[in-house]
Amino acid sequence: MAAFSIADKPLIPSFRMRTPLGRSVCAGVVCALFFLWVCGCTSKVVGLREVHNPKQLLPPNVDAFGHLEPTATAELSLSSLRLDKDSSSNLEKLVKIQEAINAAPNLNLLSTFCELGYYEAVRVEKSDPEYACELYAAIFFNSWRYLFDPEFEIKRNTLGDDYKRTASYYNRATERLLRRLFLKREGEGRPTPAPGDDWVAGINGKYWRVACVMGESPWRGEEVGTVRFASDYEVEGLTGRYTREGIGIPVIVSRKRCDRSEENYYITDLSYPMTLILRPNAKGWLSENRSPGMPQVFLEFLDPLAQKTVAAGSSTVPLAADLTTPIAYNYIDPLADKIGTLGLLHPESFFDVTDGEEGVRSIAGFYMVAPYDPEKIPVILVHGLWSSPMTWVPLLSALQDDPEIWHRYQFWLWCYPTGYPWWVSASRLRSDLNKIYTQLDPEGTNPCLKESVIMGHSMGGLISSLQVLESGDEVWKLVSDEPFEESDVKNKEELRPIFFFHPDPRITRIVTIATPYRGSDSVNSFVKWFADKAISSPEDLHVMSEWLNTALGTGKNPIIETKNSVESLSPGSPFFEALGRMRRPDYLAFNNIIGVTETGLIVKKNAGDKIVPYESAHRGDADSEFVIDAFHTRVHSCPAAAREAKRILGEHYRIAQKRTLSPARRTALAAEDDADEGSLR
Repeated sequence: MAAFSIADKPLIPSFRMRTPLGRSVCAGVVCALFFLWVCGCTSKVVGLREVHNPKQLLPPNVDAFGHLEPTATAELSLSSLRLDKDSSSNLEKLVKIQEAINAAPNLNLLSTFCELGYYEAVRVEKSDPEYACELYAAIFFNSWRYLFDPEFEIKRNTLGDDYKRTASYYNRATERLLRRLFLKREGEGRPTPAPGDDWVAGINGKYWRVACVMGESPWRGEEVGTVRFASDYEVEGLTGRYTREGIGIPVIVSRKRCDRSEENYYITDLSYPMTLILRPNAKGWLSENRSPGMPQVFLEFLDPLAQKTVAAGSSTVPLAADLTTPIAYNYIDPLADKIGTLGLLHPESFFDVTDGEEGVRSIAGFYMVAPYDPEKIPVILVHGLWSSPMTWVPLLSALQDDPEIWHRYQFWLWCYPTGYPWWVSASRLRSDLNKIYTQLDPEGTNPCLKESVIMGHSMGGLISSLQVLESGDEVWKLVSDEPFEESDVKNKEELRPIFFFHPDPRITRIVTIATPYRGSDSVNSFVKWFADKAISSPEDLHVMSEWLNTALGTGKNPIIETKNSVESLSPGSPFFEALGRMRRPDYLAFNNIIGVTETGLIVKKNAGDKIVPYESAHRGDADSEFVIDAFHTRVHSCPAAAREAKRILGEHYRIAQKRTLSPARRTALAAEDDADEGSLR
């Protein structure tokens, strides 16, 4: 699969060269007047922000003039050491406090050193970075001792302000320290550290040995590539950012390729979340020389999805995490936000995209966001019109943040060009599903893959529906009354998947969100005219139309003549009537989520989500219907949708556990549920 984030290479160079100027201008007009309002999804979600801003780095008790106003704890410590908070220099204070800590440590002294030391380090970082780096190292040691030293376990108040402030100084100072060490490695021509590395770090003429270790994670240590700090980026265009407060430095890890069997289902340089913990050992402070016995510290790469806490001695504290930024970082490339537009306006070009490392290949297909796990149930996410898998970032972050969901489900994103009529895209999805299932489970014996869930937003819900319905001859009858096999149509094997299909037995639940089961009133004749001018009708659609017209002489048949996805969403399309006549199998569970938002003084009854009317989104045969107050493009990304999705997946897991899993596995999982005291209820 091709990458969404391709550094130093144009994502769609051939598209740019062969696109006529007139069509590009027309496309821009259409985008501005219609699609942005109707069906567009937020595309650019990650923006860089300035990191080295003193206002963002300084402690909260710094006044408007940049002067530190010591906290009550710091004033008490300074008074006990007979240090004047105004006349004594910062260095003098820190030396005296460290001497006192070495002689008779206590929590107040440790907290005060971190507070004053961090202010001093930030103040001098530009003028004397090596001295600042040594201060950050000292704060790292002292804050760790405050937080985890068994000597202070009884006296520590983990709910107090001093504890929270010291934890913040550990995170801030350790991140600044690691930044400096990473920059030094970069200056030496070495990459950012990875598990298994063991190197000597020099800090202001003193030395450490830094050993990198990997914590519990489905990712392997050799898959850790470039490491970036999550705090360097801010997420824009999303309704929520999933982070957790705690100890540690959230980072973005770019994955290195390895020999996984599912390797082709990861985008190039896939980014995923990790949290760094710098942990000292008992040998103490920095060494004056590079001796074999120099102090060692451990840089731990912890997976915040696999573990929620970090332990040291008898203390256990929450592990800090940022789950959204690493996922969104996959789309930081300036051209990545054009994927949705490319797939809509030039769908054929979607299958001919240049990847700098692997030549020309399709970017359509499945993408995994975590290593394939045969013990987890797949959840397949299908985006809507003029969109890309990026649209699932908020919901995906929320679901992965739930430990029970994460341990029981894996998420597959399906990417496709949205310019095709949705029933043609549904045929492509059936083909891609067969390929991925066959590759991962050739014998067809994996019980988890037999309980797959598919979720679709907007047009993606229609595409998903055709994976679980029995077509019979309902679709073919829209084209001809003559039996398909008796017709003179050529290339029947290529056409058959579009007109004839069966429920995929491996999918046992479908969740549709803001789906226009009867089309959208927004697609009127004016809109269809604009779409016809802007969207390049794919050549393969022309070829199929010619095959059918030549054999059947159907003339202006609305199914054969549908040129693009926008036309296919017109309420007048006869395909929606056929869709309503198709039936789902008895074993299939069906959940429907609908947007209904009402604004202004005069409100149209059942207005829906402003794009899809309630009457179009409603299905009487759904096992559940959940209504959310949200606009069409936000229905699937708001917190209410995440809560409903968690409820649905919890219900699905309990049913799947009873239905198809092996007796031994079922017993083990039932015991796990009992231990969780009714989680996911």
